[in-house]
Amino acid sequence: MIVAVGTVPKDYRIKVKGDVRIHRSVLELKHQLPEKAVIIGGGEAALDYALNLSDSASSVSVLVRSSSLRATGNLRKEIEKRNTVKILYNTVPVSVFRSDEIIHLETESSGRKKVLETDAVLAAVGREPRLPQIMNDFIHNRGNVRTSIPGLYIAGDASLGSLGQAAMASGQGIQAAICANELLRTGSGRT
Repeated sequence: MIVAVGTVPKDYRIKVKGDVRIHRSVLELKHQLPEKAVIIGGGEAALDYALNLSDSASSVSVLVRSSSLRATGNLRKEIEKRNTVKILYNTVPVSVFRSDEIIHLETESSGRKKVLETDAVLAAVGREPRLPQIMNDFIHNRGNVRTSIPGLYIAGDASLGSLGQAAMASGQGIQAAICANELLRTGSGRT
């Protein structure tokens, strides 16, 4: 069996007062794009969301709890070119509430509290494999298609984490298929 189920957003909790939704994907906003958006996170997904929203929003703020972005490469370079995207380093979201159709996100940075007004809050704080609940009793080393159960292989983001790289996922799928074929052919899937 080859498991290639991708990932789901990691659970994210913040103190929410009233009717406020913390979005987990920019796709959730496609029917009504916000004018102002706040994105929590400093990785590739957060910057990708910021780039997508900056095309239609008047302002996008990215809250990064540390002093640097985790994202690297082209996304980071592209963000630096956008004047509608503001990166707020060393900033931690504390709570969120709605008042008069405006979302208020309370943050803390260097011991100071600040409230940001926004139309939408997105949490892009990481992803984890979407493995079925029944798949808990085996050993799997991240990035390896093989598991401790002969004939069980995990490929793509479910194995690698959330890299979002189709070529890498495809390569792992091919590797898992070769191992499964070898197991069926010879009784040993250890190529």
